[in-house]
Amino acid sequence: MTDPYIKIRMKKLAVLISNAGTGTNLQAIIDTIETGKLKAKRLFWPDGN
Repeated sequence: MTDPYIKIRMKKLAVLISNAGTGTNLQAIIDTIETGKLKAKRLFWPDGN
C-alpha cells in the first residue's frame, strides 16, 4: 500500500537524439511515459544543425 501523503515528483530526463540509431530506445521511453509507469513529461528542443 502506498502512502497518499508521499508526493511523486516528475523525473528530469534528457535524451540525445542522433541519426545513428533507429529510435527504438527513445520510443520505449515515450511509451513508458504515456502508460504512466514513468512520471515524466515529454519536451522537445529541435536543433537545426
